[in-house]
Amino acid sequence: MLANRVAHTLNSDRFGRARFLAFYQPYVVPQAFVSTHHEIRERLAMIEYAFDVSSAYEALGEDAYSDHVHVNQEARDVMAALMAEIIVSRCDAGERQAERHVAAEPPAIASPRRDPPG
Repeated sequence: MLANRVAHTLNSDRFGRARFLAFYQPYVVPQAFVSTHHEIRERLAMIEYAFDVSSAYEALGEDAYSDHVHVNQEARDVMAALMAEIIVSRCDAGERQAERHVAAEPPAIASPRRDPPG
């Protein structure tokens, strides 16, 4: 939550407001942690900038992992594609929202023209 607030304070003339996205990535879940893992996933579903990608390697099976958290190149490629898809879709949605905001603003009223003295 703090990282999201910090990101929202950053502003760029070129890129506008920063967007914070959080990803809950896959790992081999120890049996003792299964219930906590499910609770985390449920809570993440309520946070608009959080994305649960923890099941991304299910189709690859246990062979995707070299240990509890590190993965092979195929798994990295899967995650990169998934994260890129999410990032692009969020950026596109943000741009559309900004366009709607700009379009909804009333036109500026021109101030009366004043000729320079002299």
